[in-house]
Amino acid sequence: MGFSVENNTNEENTTNSIELISYTYDDYTKLVNPVDGSEDIYFKSALIYSSEQVDNSTIRTYYSPKGEYTDIIDNTLKTREVSFTDINNIDSEHARLLKFHHYSKLYNDKPNIINFLKFAKAHKNYKNITDSIIIKINDKSILDPQDEIVKEFDKLEHISQTLSFTIPYLIASNEIENAISEINSYIVNGTMNISVIESSMQALGECEFCEASYGILKQIVEGQNVDYRDALSKLSNYLRNIETTIKINSKDCELFEEI
Repeated sequence: MGFSVENNTNEENTTNSIELISYTYDDYTKLVNPVDGSEDIYFKSALIYSSEQVDNSTIRTYYSPKGEYTDIIDNTLKTREVSFTDINNIDSEHARLLKFHHYSKLYNDKPNIINFLKFAKAHKNYKNITDSIIIKINDKSILDPQDEIVKEFDKLEHISQTLSFTIPYLIASNEIENAISEINSYIVNGTMNISVIESSMQALGECEFCEASYGILKQIVEGQNVDYRDALSKLSNYLRNIETTIKINSKDCELFEEI
């Protein structure tokens, strides 16, 4: 459980290596590419959510036992389209999308009239043969909002976005709790497992919003003159702020009912 940095090969250029930031909490793992901001979330070993930037679009994919939901936001035109592909049609749909994205990239790289016509034709052909069902355009439901396909998307979207935001906060909360327990033990009994403090400090070192907590633990690990009661008070305040952030951003999410 915690933050880490992993070396992963960049698929576009195997001569380069990108250090992905990995967040693991219980059975969930979030991998973030710090270069382009893309991310994947896994439950155990199963991919449940991914996001990436392709040309001028943000593409989010939600994975369900029933199929895949693709949520595409055109950041230039400010439009959004959400579609669903049945699990039995995913392979053929991926092949069609690959062909369509080829012409889309061609036009984006060289925006001339010939490439635009190729792109327009490819888009028309894709629309004519796709097995995907459009369920939303912008924020308007195409299907009945009570349709099981739509309800499943709304559920997956809420869970995935909640996980994406809260996993780093959940990890930070756990690490600060561990440190607080050891500091409290030192104040009461005069004993402290410094390896626990070191472990929490190392985990928080990759946390972008944990600088203050990291600084306190670093002072303890380095044997600096520390007012332990003051340190305990500050860490407790930081922990409360993090827990409040988690509660606000995980409201109505079934995964976090215990918080």
